[in-house]
Amino acid sequence: MVAFSVLQRGGLASGQDVSAGSQPLQYNYAPATTMVFNRDGGPWNHVDIMNLTVDQLRNHVQKYIDGNGSIGPLRLLHAPICLNPVGVPYEECSTTNATPNRTLSPDDLAKIDAALGKVEQARVKIILRFIYNHSAQGEDAPMDTIVQDMELLAPVVRKHKGVVFNMNAGFVGSWGEGRDSTFGNSLAAPMKRFMAREYALFGLLTLLQQRYPASILAYEPPGHVEWGIHDDDYSGNPGDGGTWLMKPWIRGRRWAPDVIRAFADRRSDQMPFSGEIGTDNPKSQSCDAFDSYSTRLHLNSMNVGFHNTLSQQPCYAELVGRIGPVIALQSAALDSQPAVGGSANLTLTFTNTGYSRLFLKVPVYFVLTDASGKVLDPSVFAPVPVSVDLMQLQARTGTLSGTARINFPAGLKSGATYGAALWLPDPDGKLREIPEYNYLLSNDGLPDEATGLNRLFSLRF
Repeated sequence: MVAFSVLQRGGLASGQDVSAGSQPLQYNYAPATTMVFNRDGGPWNHVDIMNLTVDQLRNHVQKYIDGNGSIGPLRLLHAPICLNPVGVPYEECSTTNATPNRTLSPDDLAKIDAALGKVEQARVKIILRFIYNHSAQGEDAPMDTIVQDMELLAPVVRKHKGVVFNMNAGFVGSWGEGRDSTFGNSLAAPMKRFMAREYALFGLLTLLQQRYPASILAYEPPGHVEWGIHDDDYSGNPGDGGTWLMKPWIRGRRWAPDVIRAFADRRSDQMPFSGEIGTDNPKSQSCDAFDSYSTRLHLNSMNVGFHNTLSQQPCYAELVGRIGPVIALQSAALDSQPAVGGSANLTLTFTNTGYSRLFLKVPVYFVLTDASGKVLDPSVFAPVPVSVDLMQLQARTGTLSGTARINFPAGLKSGATYGAALWLPDPDGKLREIPEYNYLLSNDGLPDEATGLNRLFSLRF
């Protein structure tokens, strides 16, 4: 069973309890033996945020397809929202649009606003997708209506941008995948207009994903990195359900499948790449084949909900545990004995064994806690920033070190024992002070889910 690591529930950090003046200076940490979930990648499943409760979103556990295990609670969820009409479960999103020129009403926007508010209350993040239908018919709306709806939705997404980890292009055609539009939106001119307008409205709010890399090659402005990729037939067949193929709406330059896939290899290390296994294929979904493919495509997130014979492989838990960035602390070292009124240099070494790098700049702070595990007031000991950019930690085998100069102020009590910890708050200002959104390191014994801290060692002055 894949589950949360056993997390400490407050109190001082684990480590050797020592007398003043004999503090160990070097600490080595083991990687987690069970999965530690974060919200910047990893496993996900489709959920109906319009109709599920906060508790259902917070405690979403996905069972394996064979019923012999489960994974969760998931902290990243895929959230399709139906616009035709707003409020119905996304699976019931109309296959036809009886009023295609009608734009979203204030009541529609209020419903979506409330649903995104539930996401924050549940302390999860989402991959967001707006759709006009949930079928293969390609029914959507005229491009003018789509653009107006995007303009109406932008303020709502801006309000909740912290919980929107990324956003699928959506809107156009079948399942919002950008193809088969019955209103001609899959043609070259409207597709180019659509992608440009969507990026202008949402590109600075969240990370965008396009279903077909060829559309990115054709319509993304030269020299810009604006779109990641969402592969709806990941590891299913040589073409991944058309992911690596040219599209009929693209005119002019053409790219061979191997060129498109090579582009995706590079782009997936710049923007999040998400996958959904739409076709069972035991050959491409064997342990070694899936691991190699996901390493190449820097797999940041994946649906673990359906079409998933991979779950029957003995390596399933191990492979799922590599999806996204999997950042652990390898070691922490002080260069001198801590003393009240003194200082020491701290060096931290991090590793990443996940398929993906981190795409949000998560800050790292060194903090001290009291005997109950509570972070000391900044007037006593202010958080110390660590000079490290975890976004630079490469996938699979990356190692990166950071340093901090720690000054131990006179206000600390001699003879008292404090806990040393790392605080990695969410970069979004609204979520920064919510412990559940702090980043937890993939180590045994370090992450504390209750406080959002990563507990390092104890200090006695």
